[in-house]
Amino acid sequence: MSNYKVKTDFSHATDTTIAPFATNVLKHMEKNDHFKTPVPSLKDLQSATNAFEKSAKEAKDGTKEQTDIKNTKKKELANTLSKLAQFVNFSSDGDKAKLDSSGFELQSSKSSIGILPAPSELHVKDGANAGELVVSYSKVAKATSYRIIYTADNTQSDSKWLSRTSTTTSLLISGLAEAHKYYFKVAALSSEAMKNDHFNYTDTVSRISQ
Repeated sequence: MSNYKVKTDFSHATDTTIAPFATNVLKHMEKNDHFKTPVPSLKDLQSATNAFEKSAKEAKDGTKEQTDIKNTKKKELANTLSKLAQFVNFSSDGDKAKLDSSGFELQSSKSSIGILPAPSELHVKDGANAGELVVSYSKVAKATSYRIIYTADNTQSDSKWLSRTSTTTSLLISGLAEAHKYYFKVAALSSEAMKNDHFNYTDTVSRISQ
């Protein structure tokens, strides 16, 4: 089933846009065969629109009480639109053509970024102190962070290597045994990679700690 849906939150609509938007929805929903018995009814939406427009006119250069009434009527109109949008989503079951015909706006679709490629470069150099190595790697677009794995025994599977995570393109690793060779790999992380426990690692780079 498609993930298409219309927006259902109208709490941030402005005084000048909410009534015209509601009027446009009414125009599209009237005699629309996809939504023959909408809930709330179009009559309810028209009444809420009229009530807000009337209160908005009265609040212009009016009293604080009239402004409060206008705000209440605006909230009622936003709630009516929200309930009708939820009905449209339920009735359309993800059908984009039906959703478009309602006059409501589609939600922005969030496309998956998938499993990202490995960084194109990996370098390891000495740190400032004994037992330190600095791992650096190229940036990968859309990566949320990077996983650095390392070991003194590269015959082990990747899952048994020590692991560190960094949100930048370099990481200082300390506490290493002096004069030992260590092996490093790096992968760019995404939510899909973490969910599926699947990572594209760089080729292994080794260096002897000082």
